[in-house]
Amino acid sequence: MKALTPMERFNINDDILYIGTGICHIDDIRTENFGTEPKEYFVMHAVNDPRSVIFVPVDSERLT
Repeated sequence: MKALTPMERFNINDDILYIGTGICHIDDIRTENFGTEPKEYFVMHAVNDPRSVIFVPVDSERLT
């Protein structure tokens, strides 16, 4: 059985565990260009800090 990628497991409005931060809420999934090429990112905030903004590449191993 093939393992699902984060893009297949998570959607906007999901709450997830982001290692090192805790429970986060996914607000958006969008393309950003923070480096040499555009990548897809989950845009989320820590549940205990709604004003925070966290960008995590959708292929990050730190998402559970």
